[in-house]
Amino acid sequence: MQKKKNNADSAKPKRFFTELAEFGILGDFLKSRMNNHLEKDENFRDDMIGIIYTNSPEPDSVIENFYLENISGSLSLFLEKARIWKQRMH
Repeated sequence: MQKKKNNADSAKPKRFFTELAEFGILGDFLKSRMNNHLEKDENFRDDMIGIIYTNSPEPDSVIENFYLENISGSLSLFLEKARIWKQRMH
């Protein structure tokens, strides 16, 4: 699932991470070599997710896990708020 890149991006030199994403191995590299950095640095994680999304030939488990964790967290918060609201109503 290759995304179109604009002309300004094509004039820039490729980053190491971009090349790994194009080979479909950036997610594995990040999990094995930079997992701690990926988990703690939100800006880095957002940058890597963007690179994977725009350059990976196939869906990547890093992105899938990231979005599933966010959805899970949001649903947990919603359920907790709903539980509190329900207790107050009874």
